Amino acid sequence: MSTKQTPTPPPPAKIDKRFKAEAWQGNPFSQALAQQYLWSADFLRQQREQFLANASEEQAAQTRFMSEQLIEAAAPSNYLATNPEALQALMQSKGESLQNGIANLLTDLRKGRVTQTDESAFAVGKNLAVSPGAVVFENEFFQLLQ
Repeated sequence: MSTKQTPTPPPPAKIDKRFKAEAWQGNPFSQALAQQYLWSADFLRQQREQFLANASEEQAAQTRFMSEQLIEAAAPSNYLATNPEALQALMQSKGESLQNGIANLLTDLRKGRVTQTDESAFAVGKNLAVSPGAVVFENEFFQLLQ
């Protein structure tokens, strides 16, 4: 009888919607990569807050914004090689997902800006309003212009 136990996988990545899919949780390497990223991000945030203890509110806000951009940019979900969901989509679509992504990138480069929606779906006067004036009231449903 062997007393050798099989190693247990690392605990599931801390609650983060980017890493909830089975592709992340079912793959020990991806799960460990996600957990390492989350631990590192938490550590960097703690260090940042210690650094900002004596900073002005404006400096602190700017530093938090910039550091969050860098922390989020480093997420393994942002890169094809480290994103098991993207790799699954690549395999299932036989490369079409990658081809579509590259086409979107080239379109954005031609426009000179990154877009997240199909701008051709909007037409002024049909489903998009353009009015001169100032916003006098705004909520999550509409803007009231004067």
